[in-house]
Amino acid sequence: MGRLIDGNFPELARRDHAPFKVGKDEDQHHKQIYHANSYVDFFLSKVRDQCEVLTDEQFAFYKDIDRVLKKKADFIEQHVDRRIQLFFMQLISVYRMPYHFEWVEAQDEFGKGGNYKLEHGGGEITFQTEAAHSSTLPSLVAYPRDEWESFQRGGRDKPKGFVYLKYGHSYMQHNATMELARCVNRADCLIDGTHKNSKLRNRAIRIVNAVAEGKYDPRKGTKLFMRQLDRFIRSEHAKLKAEDPRGKVLAQYLDRVEDVRPEINSDEGYFDTLLGLNLEHPRENVLRRVVYQRRFKLIQNCEAIEGKIARAILKAQNQMTKRRAKSLKNVDYRLRYVLLEEADPRLKRILERLFCVSLDQLRAGFSLNSERLRRFEKKERITAFRTQNAREIEKLKRTLRRYFRELNNEELNYRSHLFKGLRWDLNGWKQEEFSEKYLAKYDDAMSQSTVSRMEQRARKTDPNKVYATPLSQRRKDIGEEKALRIADIYDVDPGLFLPGILSSRY
Repeated sequence: MGRLIDGNFPELARRDHAPFKVGKDEDQHHKQIYHANSYVDFFLSKVRDQCEVLTDEQFAFYKDIDRVLKKKADFIEQHVDRRIQLFFMQLISVYRMPYHFEWVEAQDEFGKGGNYKLEHGGGEITFQTEAAHSSTLPSLVAYPRDEWESFQRGGRDKPKGFVYLKYGHSYMQHNATMELARCVNRADCLIDGTHKNSKLRNRAIRIVNAVAEGKYDPRKGTKLFMRQLDRFIRSEHAKLKAEDPRGKVLAQYLDRVEDVRPEINSDEGYFDTLLGLNLEHPRENVLRRVVYQRRFKLIQNCEAIEGKIARAILKAQNQMTKRRAKSLKNVDYRLRYVLLEEADPRLKRILERLFCVSLDQLRAGFSLNSERLRRFEKKERITAFRTQNAREIEKLKRTLRRYFRELNNEELNYRSHLFKGLRWDLNGWKQEEFSEKYLAKYDDAMSQSTVSRMEQRARKTDPNKVYATPLSQRRKDIGEEKALRIADIYDVDPGLFLPGILSSRY
């Protein structure tokens, strides 16, 4: 059973919208939402802002919704793929966790649609787009399961819930959107349903809770989800008239589901790809069981820490800007700039991953020429911000370093657990056997006691037990170079030991 997560984000009464910034300047990295994988139709925005002029062909194109849907077929297909993949990742995040989950309307919308007035040759049309959430369940509210069950048995007070893993990497992807023709989002509404009608979302939340209770693993849960997705697409498509553009979208959805579903049901490699794993091995099924179990736990723990990082940034930003914002729509560009500029090389690398932007990109976004950049860096914007908030900035940097150390610790724990699983569950070797095989190939220290110390993180420790030696003498962490050699001995892909989390070197 998973551990309880510190959740400080309550459900919001309304959805927060965070549109991407579009303007005349191509490079606006300093204004964009960080690590939200949204698709935005920048061409239409530029036409609206008179940065682009429509041709005869383009005007005719936007007048014909059938042509638009055909041209955007790849994006609609991607929209379906993301729905499936995000649900699988969501099941990983809830797997064997001690919570009951309920779905709520999306709490955030990263991206925005619009009504685009298109004029050409004396003619005029309005082309409507909407920001469609690819995720079936963008936001989950978690309740401690024992408290929820007590409430269901007649307890007076509903337990206090929180938005699960809010602002972690997974949450940002679940609330990312794709700006597509309005009929695409309207088609989604037909199959997803609401709290008042039992459609896909209500079926999906049942699967989520079954996976949380350990009745299914995430792969089985995804296969069940595919059945329900197929069912509701077919059902809603059958109700629509042939000329209804929503029906044409659903037909495209169904084509993609029929392509992907056999791959999901018969080929385990589909899930390997989503997790970035290469599991080619004579005992592939055993290896998959060993790796998946440990990779799932790593993902869960890292998501929880990333949520803490987001809360720390929001709290610090509110303190600096004297606001009481409850939502992290984006990170103040001045704060991002100062953190990146003052960071040592390792911390800077992690922050660039977190914010999905480099210091050079921020500078490019601020400036069209060197003189303007100098004014930005040396005058009131950055200097004043840095001076006025020096204590809060330094406190935030310490907090972030602590959380990054926690992430690094999770990666080391993962390597230790994986090392032991590969040694015993996959190969059935004793510690001495691994040591002998390693020493036969590498001129490097690897005694039985060294193997034992590398596996120390994988053992449950008794907090009440007093040890004669300090922890540093009982534990040996597996670094990247050692991990690559260990993978060679086990004859597995070295990437299994290098999960590439936020704090990783690689």
